[in-house]
Amino acid sequence: MSLSDRTFANLRLGLLLMAALVMLSACSLTPLYGANGPARQNYNLAFADPKSRLEQIVYQDLRAYFGDSAAADALLVTVMVSDANIDATQRAVTLDGVITISRADPAGLGEPQPLYRATRTAGATKGRTGQILAAKQAANDAAERAAAELAQSLRMTLQSALVVLDRNGTLEQPYVNPDTTEVTVIESAGQ
Repeated sequence: MSLSDRTFANLRLGLLLMAALVMLSACSLTPLYGANGPARQNYNLAFADPKSRLEQIVYQDLRAYFGDSAAADALLVTVMVSDANIDATQRAVTLDGVITISRADPAGLGEPQPLYRATRTAGATKGRTGQILAAKQAANDAAERAAAELAQSLRMTLQSALVVLDRNGTLEQPYVNPDTTEVTVIESAGQ
């Protein structure tokens, strides 16, 4: 192989690699999380007021991630956290959370119309001690850690429902993780 043939082969290989890189640069993935992900879009969401400390933890996480709208046509997000399983004598704390997305009644006469409801569960373990006050504090700390985990799970649930709503204009086919406990679509959210 002469020098000119080798140079031509290297030039041809270089051009092929550059063409492949240009073609690959046209392909892109949009991250679900991060600065440019779907959750960073301006969703028109309003959040209900918390009724307990554990709900406050969840709402703070959701508001920080999605923002809070005061618009009259904003979708209302309601979260209920069950704290019935917090017991100072148990080794673990389990919380059940229900997230509901509702649309305001167009006439403004009745309750918001539920569009989507999902249930998630989160838990946290705690140490055992013979002291009553320390056991209660450990149970409260474990409940707050479980609420933070529950907030992350509910945030991903809300995010997936909003991505489906954004793409389809309806919540009829939400993404459902098979490891979750329950997802229910109550009615279409067509716009």
